[in-house]
Amino acid sequence: MKSPLDAAGYACLFAGHHRTAGLRALYAWATAIDELVSSGRTRAHEAAHHKLQWWQEELQRLHATKPVHPLTQELHRSAPEPGLWSELPQRLELAALELGGVAPDDQAAAARWDWRRHGAVQWTALRLLAPAATAPEAPHARLLRALAEHLGTALGRLDACASPLTSARQGRLGLPLELLEAQGIGVHELPDALGAAQHEAALAQVVKEQLALATGALAEVAGAWNLLPQTLRAEFRHTAVRYALARLAVQRLQRQPLLANDTPLLPPWRSLGSAWRAARVAHRQLS
Repeated sequence: MKSPLDAAGYACLFAGHHRTAGLRALYAWATAIDELVSSGRTRAHEAAHHKLQWWQEELQRLHATKPVHPLTQELHRSAPEPGLWSELPQRLELAALELGGVAPDDQAAAARWDWRRHGAVQWTALRLLAPAATAPEAPHARLLRALAEHLGTALGRLDACASPLTSARQGRLGLPLELLEAQGIGVHELPDALGAAQHEAALAQVVKEQLALATGALAEVAGAWNLLPQTLRAEFRHTAVRYALARLAVQRLQRQPLLANDTPLLPPWRSLGSAWRAARVAHRQLS
Protein backbone atom coordinates (compact mmCIF):
# COMPACT_ATOMS: atom_id res chain seq x y z
CA MET A 1 0.00 0.00 0.00
CA LYS A 2 1.21 3.50 -0.77
CA SER A 3 1.16 6.35 1.70
CA PRO A 4 -2.24 6.87 3.36
CA LEU A 5 -4.69 8.32 0.81
CA ASP A 6 -1.70 8.73 -1.53
CA ALA A 7 -1.21 11.80 0.60
CA ALA A 8 2.42 12.37 -0.32
CA GLY A 9 1.65 12.89 -3.98
CA TYR A 10 -1.36 15.05 -3.28
CA ALA A 11 0.51 17.17 -0.75
CA CYS A 12 3.14 17.88 -3.38
CA LEU A 13 0.43 19.31 -5.63
CA PHE A 14 -0.21 22.02 -3.07
CA ALA A 15 3.35 22.64 -1.92
CA GLY A 16 3.70 25.72 -4.11
CA HIS A 17 7.45 25.71 -3.66
CA HIS A 18 10.40 26.01 -6.03
CA ARG A 19 11.75 22.73 -4.64
CA THR A 20 8.58 20.74 -5.35
CA ALA A 21 10.37 18.58 -7.92
CA GLY A 22 12.80 17.51 -5.24
CA LEU A 23 9.94 16.79 -2.87
CA ARG A 24 8.31 14.54 -5.44
CA ALA A 25 11.61 12.77 -6.04
CA LEU A 26 12.00 12.23 -2.29
CA TYR A 27 8.60 10.54 -2.00
CA ALA A 28 9.18 8.55 -5.19
CA TRP A 29 12.43 7.28 -3.65
CA ALA A 30 10.62 6.25 -0.46
CA THR A 31 7.97 4.46 -2.54
CA ALA A 32 10.68 2.66 -4.50
CA ILE A 33 12.15 1.32 -1.25
CA ASP A 34 8.69 0.16 -0.10
CA GLU A 35 8.21 -1.65 -3.41
CA LEU A 36 11.66 -3.19 -3.14
CA VAL A 37 10.71 -4.69 0.23
CA SER A 38 7.36 -5.94 -1.07
CA SER A 39 8.92 -7.62 -4.09
CA GLY A 40 11.67 -9.11 -1.96
CA ARG A 41 9.18 -10.68 0.42
CA THR A 42 6.82 -12.00 -2.23
CA ARG A 43 8.99 -12.81 -5.27
CA ALA A 44 12.67 -11.97 -5.73
CA HIS A 45 14.31 -12.00 -2.30
CA GLU A 46 17.93 -12.20 -3.46
CA ALA A 47 17.44 -9.55 -6.12
CA ALA A 48 15.90 -7.23 -3.53
CA HIS A 49 18.98 -7.55 -1.31
CA HIS A 50 21.20 -6.64 -4.27
CA LYS A 51 19.01 -3.62 -5.05
CA LEU A 52 19.12 -2.54 -1.44
CA GLN A 53 22.91 -2.68 -1.46
CA TRP A 54 22.90 -0.63 -4.67
CA TRP A 55 20.70 2.02 -3.05
CA GLN A 56 23.04 2.19 -0.08
CA GLU A 57 25.88 2.90 -2.48
CA GLU A 58 23.75 5.40 -4.38
CA LEU A 59 23.08 7.40 -1.22
CA GLN A 60 26.83 7.54 -0.70
CA ARG A 61 27.17 8.86 -4.25
CA LEU A 62 24.45 11.43 -3.51
CA HIS A 63 26.37 12.56 -0.44
CA ALA A 64 29.44 12.89 -2.67
CA THR A 65 27.32 14.94 -5.14
CA LYS A 66 27.69 12.28 -7.86
CA PRO A 67 24.36 10.40 -8.00
CA VAL A 68 23.52 8.28 -11.05
CA HIS A 69 19.83 7.40 -10.55
CA PRO A 70 17.24 9.86 -11.96
CA LEU A 71 15.54 10.24 -8.57
CA THR A 72 18.71 11.01 -6.65
CA GLN A 73 19.91 13.24 -9.48
CA GLU A 74 16.70 15.24 -9.04
CA LEU A 75 17.33 15.42 -5.30
CA HIS A 76 20.80 16.78 -5.98
CA ARG A 77 19.51 19.34 -8.48
CA SER A 78 16.86 20.49 -6.03
CA ALA A 79 19.26 20.84 -3.11
CA PRO A 80 22.99 20.38 -3.70
CA GLU A 81 23.73 20.53 0.04
CA PRO A 82 24.97 16.94 0.64
CA GLY A 83 24.24 16.89 4.36
CA LEU A 84 20.54 17.41 3.74
CA TRP A 85 20.07 13.70 2.91
CA SER A 86 21.80 12.36 6.01
CA GLU A 87 18.65 10.71 7.45
CA LEU A 88 17.74 8.67 4.37
CA PRO A 89 20.04 5.69 5.14
CA GLN A 90 17.75 4.97 8.10
CA ARG A 91 15.00 3.99 5.67
CA LEU A 92 17.40 1.50 4.09
CA GLU A 93 18.28 0.10 7.51
CA LEU A 94 14.60 -0.56 8.12
CA ALA A 95 14.24 -2.12 4.67
CA ALA A 96 17.02 -4.58 5.52
CA LEU A 97 15.14 -5.60 8.67
CA GLU A 98 11.89 -5.95 6.74
CA LEU A 99 13.52 -8.13 4.09
CA GLY A 100 14.70 -10.33 6.94
CA GLY A 101 11.11 -10.75 8.13
CA VAL A 102 11.60 -8.63 11.26
CA ALA A 103 8.61 -6.81 12.76
CA PRO A 104 8.51 -4.48 15.79
CA ASP A 105 8.46 -6.44 19.05
CA ASP A 106 6.79 -3.74 21.14
CA GLN A 107 5.58 -0.15 21.02
CA ALA A 108 9.07 1.28 21.52
CA ALA A 109 10.32 -0.68 18.52
CA ALA A 110 7.29 0.47 16.52
CA ALA A 111 8.24 4.07 17.31
CA ARG A 112 11.68 3.44 15.85
CA TRP A 113 10.00 1.86 12.80
CA ASP A 114 7.87 4.98 12.36
CA TRP A 115 10.86 7.28 12.46
CA ARG A 116 12.82 5.24 9.94
CA ARG A 117 9.95 4.88 7.49
CA HIS A 118 8.21 8.25 7.84
CA GLY A 119 9.81 10.56 10.37
CA ALA A 120 13.18 10.65 8.65
CA VAL A 121 11.48 11.36 5.31
CA GLN A 122 9.31 14.11 6.81
CA TRP A 123 12.35 15.72 8.44
CA THR A 124 14.20 15.53 5.13
CA ALA A 125 11.19 17.16 3.42
CA LEU A 126 11.26 20.03 5.92
CA ARG A 127 15.00 20.46 5.40
CA LEU A 128 14.47 20.45 1.65
CA LEU A 129 11.76 23.10 1.77
CA ALA A 130 13.51 25.40 4.25
CA PRO A 131 17.21 24.59 4.78
CA ALA A 132 17.91 27.74 6.77
CA ALA A 133 14.99 27.21 9.17
CA THR A 134 16.03 23.61 9.88
CA ALA A 135 19.74 24.27 10.35
CA PRO A 136 20.94 23.24 13.86
CA GLU A 137 21.46 26.82 14.97
CA ALA A 138 18.07 28.08 13.69
CA PRO A 139 15.64 29.19 16.44
CA HIS A 140 12.84 26.84 15.38
CA ALA A 141 14.93 23.85 14.29
CA ARG A 142 14.16 21.72 17.36
CA LEU A 143 10.46 22.47 17.08
CA LEU A 144 10.44 21.49 13.41
CA ARG A 145 12.32 18.31 14.21
CA ALA A 146 9.70 17.45 16.83
CA LEU A 147 6.95 18.20 14.32
CA ALA A 148 8.54 15.77 11.84
CA GLU A 149 8.86 13.10 14.54
CA HIS A 150 5.21 13.38 15.56
CA LEU A 151 4.00 13.41 11.96
CA GLY A 152 6.17 10.36 11.31
CA THR A 153 4.55 8.60 14.26
CA ALA A 154 1.07 9.42 12.99
CA LEU A 155 1.82 8.28 9.45
CA GLY A 156 3.55 5.15 10.71
CA ARG A 157 0.67 4.11 12.95
CA LEU A 158 -1.75 4.86 10.14
CA ASP A 159 0.29 2.70 7.78
CA ALA A 160 0.33 -0.09 10.34
CA CYS A 161 -3.45 0.03 10.74
CA ALA A 162 -4.56 0.67 7.18
CA SER A 163 -4.02 -2.83 5.81
CA PRO A 164 -2.24 -5.09 8.32
CA LEU A 165 -2.78 -8.35 6.42
CA THR A 166 -1.41 -7.00 3.14
CA SER A 167 1.46 -5.25 4.90
CA ALA A 168 2.40 -8.44 6.77
CA ARG A 169 2.44 -10.45 3.56
CA GLN A 170 4.70 -7.81 2.01
CA GLY A 171 7.09 -7.86 4.97
CA ARG A 172 5.99 -4.49 6.33
CA LEU A 173 3.96 -5.40 9.40
CA GLY A 174 3.96 -2.36 11.68
CA LEU A 175 1.72 -3.61 14.50
CA PRO A 176 3.73 -4.52 17.62
CA LEU A 177 3.98 -8.29 18.02
CA GLU A 178 3.63 -7.96 21.79
CA LEU A 179 0.17 -6.41 21.41
CA LEU A 180 -0.95 -9.03 18.90
CA GLU A 181 0.12 -11.84 21.21
CA ALA A 182 -1.68 -10.17 24.12
CA GLN A 183 -4.86 -10.39 22.03
CA GLY A 184 -4.30 -14.09 21.29
CA ILE A 185 -2.74 -13.71 17.84
CA GLY A 186 0.46 -15.76 17.96
CA VAL A 187 3.56 -14.81 16.01
CA HIS A 188 3.65 -18.31 14.50
CA GLU A 189 0.19 -17.67 12.99
CA LEU A 190 1.25 -14.60 11.03
CA PRO A 191 0.46 -13.31 8.51
CA ASP A 192 -2.66 -15.39 7.75
CA ALA A 193 -4.12 -14.95 11.25
CA LEU A 194 -4.62 -11.25 10.53
CA GLY A 195 -7.28 -12.19 7.99
CA ALA A 196 -8.94 -14.93 10.05
CA ALA A 197 -12.52 -14.35 11.19
CA GLN A 198 -11.82 -15.63 14.72
CA HIS A 199 -9.21 -12.89 15.22
CA GLU A 200 -11.23 -10.02 13.78
CA ALA A 201 -12.29 -8.53 17.11
CA ALA A 202 -8.80 -8.90 18.57
CA LEU A 203 -7.19 -7.24 15.54
CA ALA A 204 -9.75 -4.43 15.65
CA GLN A 205 -8.79 -3.75 19.28
CA VAL A 206 -5.09 -3.52 18.42
CA VAL A 207 -5.88 -1.21 15.52
CA LYS A 208 -7.98 1.05 17.75
CA GLU A 209 -5.11 1.35 20.22
CA GLN A 210 -2.68 2.25 17.46
CA LEU A 211 -5.08 4.80 15.98
CA ALA A 212 -5.30 6.43 19.41
CA LEU A 213 -1.52 6.87 19.27
CA ALA A 214 -1.83 8.35 15.78
CA THR A 215 -4.46 10.79 17.04
CA GLY A 216 -2.21 11.84 19.91
CA ALA A 217 0.72 12.34 17.54
CA LEU A 218 -1.42 14.51 15.26
CA ALA A 219 -2.39 16.62 18.26
CA GLU A 220 1.33 17.11 18.93
CA VAL A 221 1.81 18.15 15.29
CA ALA A 222 -0.93 20.75 15.68
CA GLY A 223 0.67 22.03 18.88
CA ALA A 224 4.07 22.39 17.25
CA TRP A 225 2.53 24.05 14.20
CA ASN A 226 0.81 26.67 16.33
CA LEU A 227 4.16 27.68 17.80
CA LEU A 228 5.65 28.41 14.38
CA PRO A 229 5.64 31.97 13.02
CA GLN A 230 3.36 32.60 10.06
CA THR A 231 6.33 33.12 7.76
CA LEU A 232 7.50 29.56 8.41
CA ARG A 233 4.03 28.08 8.07
CA ALA A 234 3.90 29.46 4.54
CA GLU A 235 7.00 27.43 3.71
CA PHE A 236 5.39 24.19 4.86
CA ARG A 237 1.97 24.07 3.20
CA HIS A 238 2.90 20.58 2.06
CA THR A 239 3.20 19.52 5.70
CA ALA A 240 -0.15 21.05 6.57
CA VAL A 241 -1.82 19.02 3.83
CA ARG A 242 -0.12 15.83 4.98
CA TYR A 243 -1.45 16.49 8.47
CA ALA A 244 -4.97 17.18 7.24
CA LEU A 245 -5.13 14.06 5.06
CA ALA A 246 -3.73 11.86 7.82
CA ARG A 247 -6.37 13.24 10.14
CA LEU A 248 -9.11 12.35 7.63
CA ALA A 249 -7.74 8.83 7.27
CA VAL A 250 -7.49 8.26 11.02
CA GLN A 251 -11.06 9.43 11.53
CA ARG A 252 -12.37 7.06 8.88
CA LEU A 253 -10.46 4.08 10.26
CA GLN A 254 -11.67 4.87 13.76
CA ARG A 255 -15.22 4.46 12.50
CA GLN A 256 -14.38 1.19 10.70
CA PRO A 257 -11.07 -0.18 12.07
CA LEU A 258 -10.71 -3.05 9.59
CA LEU A 259 -12.11 -1.21 6.57
CA ALA A 260 -8.86 -1.09 4.66
CA ASN A 261 -8.09 -4.81 4.84
CA ASP A 262 -9.93 -5.10 1.53
CA THR A 263 -10.69 -1.59 0.27
CA PRO A 264 -8.84 1.71 -0.16
CA LEU A 265 -9.26 4.25 2.60
CA LEU A 266 -11.11 6.45 0.12
CA PRO A 267 -12.18 5.69 -3.47
CA PRO A 268 -9.77 7.31 -5.96
CA TRP A 269 -12.34 9.79 -7.24
CA ARG A 270 -12.88 11.06 -3.71
CA SER A 271 -9.19 11.21 -2.80
CA LEU A 272 -8.37 14.24 -4.92
CA GLY A 273 -11.46 16.06 -3.67
CA SER A 274 -10.44 15.34 -0.08
CA ALA A 275 -6.95 16.60 -0.80
CA TRP A 276 -8.30 19.78 -2.36
CA ARG A 277 -10.55 20.47 0.62
CA ALA A 278 -7.69 19.66 2.99
CA ALA A 279 -5.42 22.08 1.17
CA ARG A 280 -7.97 24.85 1.60
CA VAL A 281 -8.65 24.26 5.30
CA ALA A 282 -5.33 22.86 6.57
CA HIS A 283 -4.04 26.19 7.85
CA ARG A 284 -7.36 26.89 9.57
CA GLN A 285 -7.35 23.42 11.18
CA LEU A 286 -3.87 23.96 12.49
CA SER A 287 -4.33 27.52 13.71
